[in-house]
Parts: sequence; C-alpha cells; structure tokens
Amino acid sequence: MADRPVKTIKNLACMDGVEVAIFTNDKGYSLSIQHSYKTQTGEWKHAKSFFPKSIPGLIIALHEAHSWIQRAYEAKRNPEPDLTPAVAEDSSDGGEELPF
Repeated sequence: MADRPVKTIKNLACMDGVEVAIFTNDKGYSLSIQHSYKTQTGEWKHAKSFFPKSIPGLIIALHEAHSWIQRAYEAKRNPEPDLTPAVAEDSSDGGEELPF
C-alpha cells in the first residue's frame, strides 16, 4: 500500500468522523476506513471499529469512494481527447490585411 492516499473522503454530513482513504497498489485500489473521536481529555483518537450509529456515515463515505474509484478506472480506459484547437497554417496570399 502506498504511504499516502490518492483520495481521502470525509463524511462531513454525519458528525461521526468517518473517513475513507483510497490507496493505489499493484492490483488497483484499496481502502482504509476509520473514524476519529475526541477523548474526555481533548485528545483525538482514531479507531477502525464502529458503533451502529456510524452505519449511515459509512454507507455514504463508501459510496463516494466506490464512485471515485469507478471514475478513476473509467478515466484510465477512456482518456480525455486532446481538445487543444488546431493552429491554422498561414495561408495569406499577400493581400491587404483586414482592419479587424
């Protein structure tokens, strides 16, 4: 697994701190799922186990991760065409230039 994720999805809609990190590897993509919480002393901790109340946030974040991965695979299969306008060759016939 790569050291840094290529994409991180944080579910900000739900206040449960769900985060999905997407990594690339030799087989494609992999995911790391965690949530963050603050202890009573104010220290931030990360956990990989979830309570049932986190399920809606997990579903949303995983759906976003799935969509991002599908778009990434599609972009690899069908790269964007080059939309740079072609430069016309100079075809002047030596006549007068137009005033506009």
